[in-house]
Amino acid sequence: MTTPTTQQPPQQPVQQPPQQPSDDDLAAAAAAALAVAITVDAASAALAKLYSRAGVEGPALQGALQIVMSMPPEATGIAGPATAQVSYLNQVRRGQMVLSIGRRLTGDMRSARSNGKSALRALLDGVTRERRYFGMHRDAIWSRAKAAMAVDMAAMEHGLLLGWMTHRDDRVTPDCLAADGKNFRADQMPLIGFPGTVHAKCRCTPVGPFPGAPMLPSAGAPVPGARLQRRLGQLLGG
Repeated sequence: MTTPTTQQPPQQPVQQPPQQPSDDDLAAAAAAALAVAITVDAASAALAKLYSRAGVEGPALQGALQIVMSMPPEATGIAGPATAQVSYLNQVRRGQMVLSIGRRLTGDMRSARSNGKSALRALLDGVTRERRYFGMHRDAIWSRAKAAMAVDMAAMEHGLLLGWMTHRDDRVTPDCLAADGKNFRADQMPLIGFPGTVHAKCRCTPVGPFPGAPMLPSAGAPVPGARLQRRLGQLLGG
């Protein structure tokens, strides 16, 4: 007489915890939401689940979105290859700011709770602080946009190949001095950025190309934030 074999219950697959989103994914998602959402509530609803997995609390996310969406970038009025690149870069950086602000506001709220203080008060104080900081960031966005507009206007006169000119005086920075006299293309942003964007007080300008001058490194080398920009393009269907 054979002993009946005992049927083993089927093995249930092990549930893997959700993968932690990377900073690039978080910033790109925020940039995509900013590009299409009309209201803070709509952007928050699109991002809430992803940002919660990253530890950003809902009120902090809403506060960050309210700050960034209340100060949209100004339109330049010029459409060209440089403006398009800088506009895309600025979009990415606005997404990065949502992430950074959201994390800092979350930290404010958690610190207040751990010290027996009002998390709401900490959030409101943090929003006031971050609004001032983002105002300076928005000024930098506008400066980059104006510099890109100057590049596009120079390209209308000279073509896509342009020269880089700086002021050779005691205020010039090493990066600007190294770029002086070299060429670049308006449709391929140099790794250091376009003239006028290298630092807060950059005085470099685009001019006609210098015959035989070397090219500044650009599209042939990795651009800072390139992975994030590719991710944003995927989210926006580009």
